[in-house]
Amino acid sequence: MPKVVIHYKGQRHEANVPTGMSVLIGATMCGLEELGFGDCGGNLVCATCHVRVNSGTFPAMKYDEQLVLDTLPQIYANSRMACQLRVSEDCDVEWMGARG
Repeated sequence: MPKVVIHYKGQRHEANVPTGMSVLIGATMCGLEELGFGDCGGNLVCATCHVRVNSGTFPAMKYDEQLVLDTLPQIYANSRMACQLRVSEDCDVEWMGARG
């Protein structure tokens, strides 16, 4: 299974996630939902799973994901929504926090 590494506030969280599952599932496996990661349950409405992708290959962003990212006060060239990132290989992301 691919390894998902999530960095948040200087801490490193890791989970082995079945291929095809989302990075959000990895965050849940690490207990980050208790801090507000993915409040909407992966329905692409809350933006609390905003991450910066450091490594990993993912499909191109769809229009709906860009619309949600555009609601945030700051986004980056590597910004994505973890609920939309399906794992196919090891990846490394930085969670930007529950407020984006």
